Amino acid sequence: MSSVVPSYFQDPAYGGGPSESTSEIGVWEDRREQAQRDRKRYEPVWALCQAFIANKQWVGWSKRERRIVSEPNPQDRERHTVNVLTSYLMTNVGKFVSDDLMPRLFFRSDGEEAQAFARAANGGLEYCWDEELEADSQIYDAILRMCSFGLSAIMPGWDATSGPMIAESVPYVDGKPILDPGERAKYMDNNAFQGKIDFRPVRGRCQWRVLSPQNLLPPPGINHERDFPWLIVERPVPIQKLKDVFGDKAEGISEQNLAAVDMLGLRDVVTDSDGTSGTTGRLRGHAVVYTGYEMPSRKHPRGQTVTFASQKILHVEDRLPYIISGEPHIGMRFFKYNIVPERFWPIGLVEPGIGPQRQRNRSRSQYIEMKDRAGLGRVYGRPGSIQVEQLKGGKIFDFIAVRPGAEIPTETTGVGPGPWMAQDIAMHDSDLDKVMGVGQVTLGNSPGAGSPYSGMALLAEQDDKRIGQIMKQNRINVAWLAKFTLDDMRTYWPTDKMIVLSGETGVTDAFIFNASKMPSDVYVSVGTGAPAPRNQAAEIQKVFDIYDRCIAGGQALPREWLYNSIKAGKPLPLPDTPGDVQRQLADLENMMLGKGAAVHVNETDDHAIHKEEHTIARTHYILIPEAADVVRAIDEHIAEHDAAVKQQQTPGTTAPGLQGGFGSQGGPASGQGMPGLPPPFPQQAQAPPPGPPPGAQPPS
Repeated sequence: MSSVVPSYFQDPAYGGGPSESTSEIGVWEDRREQAQRDRKRYEPVWALCQAFIANKQWVGWSKRERRIVSEPNPQDRERHTVNVLTSYLMTNVGKFVSDDLMPRLFFRSDGEEAQAFARAANGGLEYCWDEELEADSQIYDAILRMCSFGLSAIMPGWDATSGPMIAESVPYVDGKPILDPGERAKYMDNNAFQGKIDFRPVRGRCQWRVLSPQNLLPPPGINHERDFPWLIVERPVPIQKLKDVFGDKAEGISEQNLAAVDMLGLRDVVTDSDGTSGTTGRLRGHAVVYTGYEMPSRKHPRGQTVTFASQKILHVEDRLPYIISGEPHIGMRFFKYNIVPERFWPIGLVEPGIGPQRQRNRSRSQYIEMKDRAGLGRVYGRPGSIQVEQLKGGKIFDFIAVRPGAEIPTETTGVGPGPWMAQDIAMHDSDLDKVMGVGQVTLGNSPGAGSPYSGMALLAEQDDKRIGQIMKQNRINVAWLAKFTLDDMRTYWPTDKMIVLSGETGVTDAFIFNASKMPSDVYVSVGTGAPAPRNQAAEIQKVFDIYDRCIAGGQALPREWLYNSIKAGKPLPLPDTPGDVQRQLADLENMMLGKGAAVHVNETDDHAIHKEEHTIARTHYILIPEAADVVRAIDEHIAEHDAAVKQQQTPGTTAPGLQGGFGSQGGPASGQGMPGLPPPFPQQAQAPPPGPPPGAQPPS
């Protein structure tokens, strides 16, 4: 629970202090009341969403008590809960957090020195991302609240109440320290005789704060945050911390009787022993503090930040926390789920699923009751005509007494349990799939036997299309949050910040990073594209798809590749084909020709592939005036390949320059073709010489 004061405000214990009040409290109190009245329309839905996620689904909203209460059950009916809503929620949250949100920095300069600084800057941001911000955890928290309630926000800042001591005493200008030694010396020389210099210590670290809808008080009737004239953030803060930070101005701020509903807008449902609903989670020793941000205007060109509580102004700054490219910013970014036209407050993932979840619970509860009632035997009789003990024989039954003179009722069978009950529940599940926008592949279920990897990837892509725009907006938000954090790093990090990163091979990488040298015009890029299916079943399916496709194409892969890929759990690199080997050999020849070495045609060359690779190399060398000899050598080598092709087509000849290797002498005998290939023409069978006629005597 961090302080709500602006990130650039320093604790009085370290030399800073609140400025004098220049705003009227009545203006901000009126804004707060307007925003709270407008927000009350949406708070019941948020409370219901929280209760359903917490597996409390037989509840409703009490308008009189303004809290969640258990629904009455005077007939003591069956109430069974099968919470599938939370599973849908966490699956969708997992899709969002699996997106690659680690930002990368790019600079305009393209020199070698700039590239080295870019690598260091990316390393510094990575260190801040993991060690100070714990950004992955904060983004997960923000996305969880976004999917649950429809809206969340992350607000970056500098936490001056925790973290290491950076400098004991440095001059401050416009609320920011001068940590660069050269800039500090220059400032001291120019202002040594012009008055008192504001020296303060610097301590802290970068932080991101996740805010729920209940922490936000936007102006009513404004549909988009870009049009806000002002915004108020409310958070509980310990009374003692207010006194430490604001000193005498915090006197008179008394403890407020806060419960969880006052802090987050969510009150847990607790059933007391007498069956009534009670409330727990009282927050003692705290008061609600409001921080108002007024957008830039003619009166306040850089905006204004006002901190107030209990109708008292605590601190005023005539600027907003950040100035990026000359434009003031609050620094807050909103994460939204389903945006509603002409309304600021969006709809979350859980809200549309409350109806189908209620019906599913109701159907399952009725099924249990019908199953129990259908299995009970019933016996009608007059009181005293039969003893209950006489009916006991290990079977379940109900004994129904009929008063004397009354007719024994006729019992109807009604509708018993059957397949229609399972179909009814399946219909509710189908409704949940549709309103949640989550298919079977996303839920981890197989879409059908024998489904290829491409089919699974297509189904996953269709699910991603439903949330594609949300993922794109999340990347934009993270990029802006990185820009704000870079401004904090540039302002508050020491010039000799030690960065230690762990490499992929387990070897740490340590270097000194000077964030003050980072330019203000930094381009931040966040990963694009939805991730492909990465579960084990999808990877194994990909292995079989590749193996089968290669067989269908007439280029079967070795069985060893299939075995080793299945064993590894993913497709291994494909083995080199004869064509790949020929291209590698041709590239080696191009390198030797470029160095002036003598290269001759090999009898095992694939002439078509070699000529293609040599021609590509020739187009590169021909652009270099100094490489005329290399171009001539390549032309001669290509001519040798042409001659070799003609030799294969003409029997009894040997192509000039046809060798058995690089610079080797000799080759196949004339007219006998290439080794491993059939001769150009079949050999004619030679008849044996005629022998002596029968009965003739051989000559002496």
